Amino acid sequence: MPDLIDFEEALKRTDGEDRALLIGNGFSAEYFSYRNLLDKSGLGFRDPIRDLFRYI
Repeated sequence: MPDLIDFEEALKRTDGEDRALLIGNGFSAEYFSYRNLLDKSGLGFRDPIRDLFRYI
């Protein structure tokens, strides 16, 4: 198992670098929905990729 570090240590180790944060499953439920993603996707109504959203 990899060594775990706390958030403050992660900030120190990445000082001056680009950073990204991956947050676990369920965190974004309050802020994100697949309906919003579909609405903002720009896909046309006849685009077959839209069908994928029926199964999510």
